[in-house]
Amino acid sequence: GAVVSLLAICSGPVLIVVLVTRAEQKFRAHPWREIILRGLAPVSIGLLATGVFTIARSFPDWKTWAMCAAALFIFVTTKWHPFWMLALGALLGALLL
Repeated sequence: GAVVSLLAICSGPVLIVVLVTRAEQKFRAHPWREIILRGLAPVSIGLLATGVFTIARSFPDWKTWAMCAAALFIFVTTKWHPFWMLALGALLGALLL
């Protein structure tokens, strides 16, 4: 179940990235390229936000919300590699939840 939902959440943005990358390489010198890329930024953010809200609805208690808020704060205010954020989240999740 978790794998299916992960694929459902991630397949849309991945498909868009692949298609945009191919089109960007093909139309590199076209004057509309920059306008289209600027228009796709809000679309990408919207897809990401939809995935985040879908996952967030399954948060069971305040500890999970606190871990997410702390992770967001650390990620925004430091230059930690995302791997270490995942490792810390896994460790805290195993200890607290």
